[in-house]
Amino acid sequence: MKRNYIGLLFLAAILFTGVACNSGSDYKKDATGKPYEVFVIMNDDVWNGYPGDTLKSILWEPFPMVSQYEPLYSLYQAQPGAFSNLLKQFRNLLFYRTGPEYAEPSIKAEYNKWAENQIVINITGPDNAATVAYMDQHRGALQKFFDTEEQKRFISRANRYVDREIQKEVFDHVGVMINIPQGYKIRSKHPDFIWISYELPLISQGIIIYKYPLDSRNTFTPEYLYERRNEFVSLIPGPTEGSYMSTSDVFIPEVTQTYFPDDRLWFMTQGFWDVAGDFMGGPFTSYSTVNATTREVVTIDTYVFSPKYDKRNYVRQLQSIAQTATLPGDSETTVDYRGLPE
Repeated sequence: MKRNYIGLLFLAAILFTGVACNSGSDYKKDATGKPYEVFVIMNDDVWNGYPGDTLKSILWEPFPMVSQYEPLYSLYQAQPGAFSNLLKQFRNLLFYRTGPEYAEPSIKAEYNKWAENQIVINITGPDNAATVAYMDQHRGALQKFFDTEEQKRFISRANRYVDREIQKEVFDHVGVMINIPQGYKIRSKHPDFIWISYELPLISQGIIIYKYPLDSRNTFTPEYLYERRNEFVSLIPGPTEGSYMSTSDVFIPEVTQTYFPDDRLWFMTQGFWDVAGDFMGGPFTSYSTVNATTREVVTIDTYVFSPKYDKRNYVRQLQSIAQTATLPGDSETTVDYRGLPE
């Protein structure tokens, strides 16, 4: 399916104004385009054939843990002959080329080639058959290229617009240093718990940070994290009297491991939240780690409520904010669980 990109060209033309006067220097404007949009430079026949279908199957994979289908990326396509200075400013570009000049298939990335905060992916190979097979074999790496850059952009923005008062209050209350952007507000505090959110008429993005003693080897099992999450998120009231946030039991949350920053191990849980006593819900992502100095489990839980709009970018924004978190005063990145009870 070919997407219309005239509107994008018009937007790019507006943002591109003034670049020409700096063409004799190393000055580069910031890249244009919305988060998680990719412009593919590929011939129409290739785009509409099996190479294009394979690429779409990779970048249109379903975004995890949202209630309706949303692709990992929004794709736009242009033929090589239509690639101009306007499109050179786009944030995520992907070129597909084949020919005898390419001895073997490869996927290579270039950074800030024509604009700041830009990534350009070059997929090349001797022919379509070999190149498509290689691309399909490395689909995870291809997704990771764009994921990593978009996350860096979100984190950079969060770091530039930190609300220092909230940052200090969070650290004083739960011992976590995290870069909460301006616009968020502290909604409530309880012992070992703080709730922060950014509210719009039809969108809510929330961050819940809580901690509790490390007293079980089973701490990072889905069942235990599910139980402790419900204990704390029940402190968030719903829209009707007596209602409160809960973790949906329709889908079992998925737990995986990740590292940020400085190689600290976090257990990432993804699932759905709902409201006990009301009809609300949405996706959540939480990150749990151990403060080895205080022997406490620290969790940064993020949730999105967006019944009218797509949730992908809101979820990813919160995931990026959560990954700015550090535990000052605790230099340990692993903990010996053997002495803990089952």
